[in-house]
Amino acid sequence: GSLGEYTNFLNLTLFDEYAVRNVKKLWKGRRVLVIGKLIQNKWIDTRGGKHDELRIKVDRMIFDPMTPEEREHPELMNSSRKRR
Repeated sequence: GSLGEYTNFLNLTLFDEYAVRNVKKLWKGRRVLVIGKLIQNKWIDTRGGKHDELRIKVDRMIFDPMTPEEREHPELMNSSRKRR
């Protein structure tokens, strides 16, 4: 095998004013360094199905600077944002 690029998507948990200040800076494709705690949740639903989730409880985020294209064309950021 060869080394290739592999992407994982993890849910982030932010609280209070920190969440309010930073939620507008997050969008699909934006690179961000996340410092926090990795939390693993496991549960069994009412039908007996097992579930497993990895989540990061965020202490701090450091955002990559926006690309020149994003600065010149803010509509690129808005159109690529995806919220859950």
